[in-house]
Amino acid sequence: MHKWQAWKAVLIILALVAAFGIGRLSAQFGKFGSLIAGLPESGVSPAGAILPSIAPIEHIDEAYRCIKRNTYNRDVKDKELVYGAIQGMLTALDDKHARFLTPEEQREFEIQTEGEFEGIGAELAQIPDPATNRYRITIVTVFPGQPAHKAGLQPMDRIKAIDGKPTDKMTLSEAVKLIRGPKGTPVTLTIERPGFEHPINVTLIRERIKVPTLKASVIETDVGKVGYIHLLDFSKLAEKELSEKLRKFKDEKVVGLILDLRDNPGGLLDAAVAVASRFVKGGPVVIVRDRYGNEDVYEARPENYAGLNVPLIVLVNRLSASASEIVAGAIKDRKLGKVVGERTFGKGSVQTAIPLKHGGSVILTTHRYLTPSRYDITEKSGIEPDVEIKFEDASLAEVWKERAREHIKLEQFEDALVCLRRALQLNPKDKELSKLWDEAWNGWGQRRAAGKPIEKDQELQQCLELLKQEIKSRR
Repeated sequence: MHKWQAWKAVLIILALVAAFGIGRLSAQFGKFGSLIAGLPESGVSPAGAILPSIAPIEHIDEAYRCIKRNTYNRDVKDKELVYGAIQGMLTALDDKHARFLTPEEQREFEIQTEGEFEGIGAELAQIPDPATNRYRITIVTVFPGQPAHKAGLQPMDRIKAIDGKPTDKMTLSEAVKLIRGPKGTPVTLTIERPGFEHPINVTLIRERIKVPTLKASVIETDVGKVGYIHLLDFSKLAEKELSEKLRKFKDEKVVGLILDLRDNPGGLLDAAVAVASRFVKGGPVVIVRDRYGNEDVYEARPENYAGLNVPLIVLVNRLSASASEIVAGAIKDRKLGKVVGERTFGKGSVQTAIPLKHGGSVILTTHRYLTPSRYDITEKSGIEPDVEIKFEDASLAEVWKERAREHIKLEQFEDALVCLRRALQLNPKDKELSKLWDEAWNGWGQRRAAGKPIEKDQELQQCLELLKQEIKSRR
């Protein structure tokens, strides 16, 4: 996809926009008119009167003037009122994916889709502190070889302040904005870490950061070498990195391949088509339908075909969404491999980011997409796997404190957190639970950054066994 050109191009968004944070978004498709217009002078109607003959923009104008003349809050800014009005209109759509991006959020969106930025090389999230139940700005991933990693920062480190500014009342986007900056400039983070009595100050020098889009390795098995790729997102860099890994796998003569799309919330449509084209030699990859029933068929790109010609398994779970479902659906429909795991998330709607003339953009659901066999992912609540496997945390809803200790000893940190969450709901004053929570969070974060050891990844081990059977059946 071409680089964003302000006010000329619109990118298609396929990322999951939900609780786990900041989403990954895109857009494509034609121009749209601005929703902002000059507001003429208007009188104020009697209280409670809503006249159907009044044009919508005049009604908004009337409400705006009423607020400005009567609100006790004299400090309210026009920009805040306008942004609030836009958000209000989107709320009325009954579209859970619709939202408004301010100019600052728009810039962040563009950085995310590029896959590169200048900063410290860490992923942040707002995570509740089990002791206070307040959300804290927390490091969840440290990218190897980047400033945060070099400085010794760790997953689950809480950021108490940024250049001396407390983060307790900051939004995630405000914290990210302060931490990012021009290459070569310093930023000081005040860090709270489990096991440390006092916060520590860490000064880092910002660098150009390339966000990892995948992890890959070769697994030695009794039937030969198996290529393993865990694709983390569908940014503009995803297809290029995937191509390089597949080329190396071909040189190493792998006998099978596992494409891991677990927890991948999606990304760019163009990236999804490009990734699918590595496995689909030709023909349709996805069908995009607008509100009038018109359809566009996105075909595989034959020049991108990797040509490995080995058994393929696509590993998915309930958080594999959007672009992940496009790739899994295309491979399943074309019978090019088996989809293994859980039923996927079921986000078959397309959001479009429409830039506004005066800054920012609105995000609306504008299309739905179908797999090549015309399977409606939204209507069917996800893609059903060819082979269903039981994931590690499926049956732990009512297991509490003692089981949490057992899971921590076995380094099953996700399971431990499930148990501790239930225990904290029942006994929030138990200080030992807070310590166990910190230990589990820290372990989970460290493993997430380093990747789960292959021999301890039960879902991956089940995939390997299925793939080995497929390889043997072809010999």
